[in-house]
Amino acid sequence: PGGSPSSRRVAPAMVAQRLCDLLLCFPSAAMGGVQWRTLERRYEVSFGSRPDAASLGMASPLAAATTLLWDVLRLVDSEDTDNPVVAVEDAVAMAPRPGFIGTWPSLYETLCAIVLSHGTPEPHASSSSSSAPPPLLPS
Repeated sequence: PGGSPSSRRVAPAMVAQRLCDLLLCFPSAAMGGVQWRTLERRYEVSFGSRPDAASLGMASPLAAATTLLWDVLRLVDSEDTDNPVVAVEDAVAMAPRPGFIGTWPSLYETLCAIVLSHGTPEPHASSSSSSAPPPLLPS
């Protein structure tokens, strides 16, 4: 039947795959995480509906996150059950997935491309002029 885009029924497996793919579009998914509400808004922009926990048969957004993203999830902060902070497990973040900047290989590739296209090469000092190693960047 018809209905508004928000009332269309999407299989939970499809919602889970979409959420996973969207989460991997955030560089912070590999580090500090992404707030659930941010992920929900991005889902709505991309697919025209929100992954509403109640319509998926779950008690809270925290329950939805842990159920739908169980195979990739690293729960960063679960104190606010309506807006948990979610990230991907280290094994997921380390796996190459071209186009998904939430993985370290893609993030590294993107940063290298930025540096190569916008950076300025520094001249290399000859090895006879100095035996000191190059300076380290402060952390």
